[in-house]
This record gives sequence, structure tokens and C-alpha cells, in this order.
Amino acid sequence: MKPFTLSLGSLLLLALFLSGGCSEDDDENGPMGSSPPPRPDTVWVSSVSGEAGQQVKVDITIRNSVAIGSVEVPLRLAGSDFVIDSGSYGGGTFATAFLKQATINAAEKTVYFIAAHAPSNSVPSGTSHLGSLYVTLGAGAGNQVIAVDSAFVPVGGNVYHVVSFATPGLQQILPVFRGGEITVAP
Repeated sequence: MKPFTLSLGSLLLLALFLSGGCSEDDDENGPMGSSPPPRPDTVWVSSVSGEAGQQVKVDITIRNSVAIGSVEVPLRLAGSDFVIDSGSYGGGTFATAFLKQATINAAEKTVYFIAAHAPSNSVPSGTSHLGSLYVTLGAGAGNQVIAVDSAFVPVGGNVYHVVSFATPGLQQILPVFRGGEITVAP
């Protein structure tokens, strides 16, 4: 078995953050009134419903226990007859980040969110909206549940992107991940 390593890009993002701080986290609830997460650092993907031929919006929410400067969230969708249209940081805590990408691999049915703030603009601890994933359901997509789960997105060789946060002080955090789903009506 080959050893597991993080991408050079991930390590370079961590190196961008040389200063930062923490703020008090007084948010005890998860997104949309759900139960508190099992530990403070969590990534949630919403569950939505739609019909064949519609576009649906899947929200991604994060909770971080300390200030963070970057985030990586690789996702994989499992199902049939759908198209991943786009990923957006609009209205989210990384909307003004100097680096933000949502890279789609249609063949693998993956989308890779990566974003980084400048050290002076880190995200304080708490719960916030990271971004959204837009998916169009095909005409034959009815009567299925499309799982939205985390993924190991290959960079090359045995190097992968994983769900992670990085603090301004270069500490990597591996948050709990809670997947979502798209329920398509018959």
C-alpha cells in the first residue's frame, strides 16, 4: 500500500497563514437548528429535494472551533442522470477570499472546493455558510437519492485532497463530515 500524503497545493496554502487569533465561540447549535455536532469542527452538506429537469442548490456549512484561514472540501456525488453545474462561494465566509475555486470533474462526479483568506482576514470560530453546489437533475433522474459525500480527490500518484481546515498558525484540522443527499421525486 502506498503512503498517504497531502498535495503540495494544500501544504502551500497552509504556509500562507503566519498570523491569526481565536475568538470565543458562543454558537451551540448546528445549521438550521440541528443538534450540536459531535465535536466543534464539522462540515455539513444539506439534504434537498427536487424533480427531474430541475436545478437544485445544495448548501455547505462549516463549524470551526478556532479561527481558520483556509478550507478544502472535496465532494463526490453518487447517482445517475445529473450534471454538476457549478460551485459557488456567494454569501459565504470565503466569498471575499483571495483564492477560491470549485473545480468540477464531470467524469468522476466530484467537485473540489478550496479557498484561502489572507492572514489578516481569517474566519473567526463559529458556524457559517461555506458555499453552494448547483446540480441539474436530468429527465431520467426521477425516483432516486443522490448521495453527496466527502471524497479523496486525487492530485496525482498517491497524493489526495481531503476535507480539512487550516488555522492562520498553520495547524491542519480534520473536521467531522456529515454528508447530504438530493432526493429526486418519481
